[in-house]
Amino acid sequence: MRPMHPRPQHLWVPCGWPVASPLRAGTLLAIVWALQGCGATGLQVACPPHTTLQSAPLLASCREDAVDGYEGLRHGPYLEVHTTGAVRRAGTYSRGARSGEWQRIDRSGSVRARGAFERGNQVGKWTYTNAIGKVFIHDWSAKVAPTTRKEQEEGGCNKADISQRVKAQATNLRNCYQHLLARKESATGSLMVQWTIGSNGWVWWLDTVRDTVRDDAMRQCVEDVIADIDFEPPTAGVCVIQWPFVFTAGP
Repeated sequence: MRPMHPRPQHLWVPCGWPVASPLRAGTLLAIVWALQGCGATGLQVACPPHTTLQSAPLLASCREDAVDGYEGLRHGPYLEVHTTGAVRRAGTYSRGARSGEWQRIDRSGSVRARGAFERGNQVGKWTYTNAIGKVFIHDWSAKVAPTTRKEQEEGGCNKADISQRVKAQATNLRNCYQHLLARKESATGSLMVQWTIGSNGWVWWLDTVRDTVRDDAMRQCVEDVIADIDFEPPTAGVCVIQWPFVFTAGP
């Protein structure tokens, strides 16, 4: 039987993190400056008992210890940084689902999304900021999100508009891949990106749900391109989109 874990209460960030970081005390439960793990490769976070640190240059998270050969779920603090070293996304997981307060921060240091998750769902009041600094506050207490594909279509997700605006970013997406090829000449693969188009047409949250490229800088570049698109607002509710991006080095 897998051991029960207490809900994570503290987020640890890399040692020597600048005080000017956009993560402010109290915003993500309790922010603690890490005093351990200095000199280690990759980010360091303090993992709860019965979990293991998974660390890379741009990302650190905790995963439950494997049981009977099965990989455990994410559980504990999650920290991701931009290639510049600035915080990009931070929060906590509870048994595989986002829980508690989260933030998504762009390269300029602007907090693009801030609010709370409960069992993987956004709850309560969230604050969103777009690429030019406009702020929008949405209260997730009222059920507005379509829950099925049919409801999405009936709720007014304009598939033609979404397709047109994503395809208009082909040059920027190609540039992401060119930067990857400059580092890994034969790199190929695909990214399945999922994003939520809010009631005002902004991208409220996004994730890569499948990644065969396996390069965090490439993934971040693609996500950043999508995050800056302003879509046509849904006529009702919000839209949850999944889009596969395939990258090959062919002619």
